[in-house]
Amino acid sequence: MELGSANSVEHNVRFVPDEGASWVAAVRGEGDGMGFAIRTTPDPHRACVLAGGGAYLVDVHERTSRRLDVSAVQHVVEVPEADLLVLADFTDLFGVGRRESDGRLDQIWASGRVATDDVRVVRVDGVMLECRGLDGYDAPFTVDARTGARVGRPAKSSSLFSFLFNRKD
Repeated sequence: MELGSANSVEHNVRFVPDEGASWVAAVRGEGDGMGFAIRTTPDPHRACVLAGGGAYLVDVHERTSRRLDVSAVQHVVEVPEADLLVLADFTDLFGVGRRESDGRLDQIWASGRVATDDVRVVRVDGVMLECRGLDGYDAPFTVDARTGARVGRPAKSSSLFSFLFNRKD
């Protein structure tokens, strides 16, 4: 199995499921984000593989993978109390957890633009994510990990760039 594109460094990953034989996947990053990492997920049969900005859910028993609808992943955190992973690109956050409809692991929310650049989760407090991001300046904000919604008052910004990209038309 190959994940990702052919324009980056390849990593070979050996998956050892509880049941069945171990197997190896060739993983190539996309070159736009964080380096290579493997994270556990709320589903014990699936891993989240991050490579060069791409994010993939890998079913370690069925030997299948699916690319998540996120690119240029810069940062990932686990949120145990919400039973999910949160991925961040430059401007948005993405929640990966179990869908309410069928319990399958999937990307369950996308925050939309929460800052103009450099979004990162600096602290997890229960189900609340304390974040920072550039919004004309380095701005703190809080996001509810269950929904991806920004809570509280938005950070003040006098930046024209921020105004243009954070408008709700």
